[in-house]
Amino acid sequence: MKLKAMETFKNIVTTEVEFLRFAIPMSVLKICQLAIPFLTMVFAGSLSTEVLAGVGLANTAYNIVVYSLKMGYLTVIDSYGPAIYGGGNKSQLSNVIIKTLLQASVLCI
Repeated sequence: MKLKAMETFKNIVTTEVEFLRFAIPMSVLKICQLAIPFLTMVFAGSLSTEVLAGVGLANTAYNIVVYSLKMGYLTVIDSYGPAIYGGGNKSQLSNVIIKTLLQASVLCI
């Protein structure tokens, strides 16, 4: 009984270590992505107030238009992906993923 409990604990620890191997780089990436607008504002603020106002307006326009559309396209995968996969139509799922990622990547340019 004690041996089985130790093996179960070892499996849990192994799973958590694998999870952290993927989670830490993704967390660092997300923090860096969130830091870019802040660092841009700091740099623009050191130039002049007019440049700071322009960068603030550009960041607002980006967040309203591009980011909203990009997240809208990417949530298509969250909504339709499980339904298509559950229906057994895996070829249609790959088509939806490819089309959605291409459309979202066009918005990133």
